[in-house]
Amino acid sequence: MVPITTLNMTVAPTVASAPLKPILPLKRESPKTPVKILVQNPCLHAEVLHAHLIKSGLLSCTSVSNTLIQKYSESRSISHAQQVFDDMPRRNLVSWTTLISRNARLGKFRVTLETFVILLDNGFLPNEFAFGSTLRSCSESGHVHFGAQLHGLTMKMGLLLNVFVGSSLISMYSKNDEFDTAIEIL
Repeated sequence: MVPITTLNMTVAPTVASAPLKPILPLKRESPKTPVKILVQNPCLHAEVLHAHLIKSGLLSCTSVSNTLIQKYSESRSISHAQQVFDDMPRRNLVSWTTLISRNARLGKFRVTLETFVILLDNGFLPNEFAFGSTLRSCSESGHVHFGAQLHGLTMKMGLLLNVFVGSSLISMYSKNDEFDTAIEIL
């Protein structure tokens, strides 16, 4: 009798009584499989991966979509990353933070600030990485007033002592000639 778990078989061409040999054991793929593929093979092209995820139905998994956003962002295809983000059925803080940090790194400061506001409007509390990237965008774009509002929010959330947030605030104030405020943070 042939085991059910080895359905992918080859049949011996001439001998009917020869046993069937498994080619590949049949395994159920977990949603983490594409993530492992990305980590182990960074040369894998994001579009090919995206197509595979659509065909396999794994794109609806939030962590898989987050990984795809990251992969597109690393290849500087932020518009593709934005499209994956927009198509996600469920987003989490990682989804938002990935998009915010990548926009900031690519110099899309206004988009970074807008995305941060939308994050807040959707009921998410930003983490230190979302704050740091948004403060960098405030610094680079001269939106110090918005950065000062973020400063107040970091104080309310108890993140002011976080090294990433604190250094981002100091950098923002220093780059915009507000040295007294920068010194106060120290």
